[in-house]
Amino acid sequence: CSTLLLQKRVEPTGEYKVGDTVTFFLRFTNPTNEPMTEVTILDSLTTRLEYVDGTAKCSRGHTFTTTPNEARSLTLRWVLDGKLLPGESGVISFQAKIR
Repeated sequence: CSTLLLQKRVEPTGEYKVGDTVTFFLRFTNPTNEPMTEVTILDSLTTRLEYVDGTAKCSRGHTFTTTPNEARSLTLRWVLDGKLLPGESGVISFQAKIR
């Protein structure tokens, strides 16, 4: 089992109020010397976040799905196409509304 390096950030930074929309960025990297296959990235949103339909993007081929989670929000799931080669990276982004 290989370890995927994942970094998450949000824009804009600062204080948020109900109704604000924020953009999340997930940067993923294969830090190993081996190709990775069947790479799946999940982000389970909290009760305060509502995914904005149609905003999920990824810098490489993927399949995107959502499922309800225990927080009464959604779990976002990206399954990357093909292999993630050593040193290769990419970026996922999506928007969420503060509730």
